[in-house]
Amino acid sequence: MVLAQQTPVILLDERLLAEVFGLAAHVFPDPVYGLPTVVPSRAPALRSVRPVADDRG
Repeated sequence: MVLAQQTPVILLDERLLAEVFGLAAHVFPDPVYGLPTVVPSRAPALRSVRPVADDRG
C-alpha cells in the first residue's frame, strides 16, 4: 500500500514518520546537501502487524 508519493524533501516529515512507522523523530535539512535528516527522539512504538491475505488462489 502506498500512503504518499513525492520527493523526500517535500514528503518526509515528523507526522508521516509517526503515522507510518510509529516513530517519533525530528526531521531537518542536512546543512551541506539540504536533504532530510531524521533523528529519532525515542524508541519506535510497537504496533501489531496484520498478515496480508494471499490472493494467489
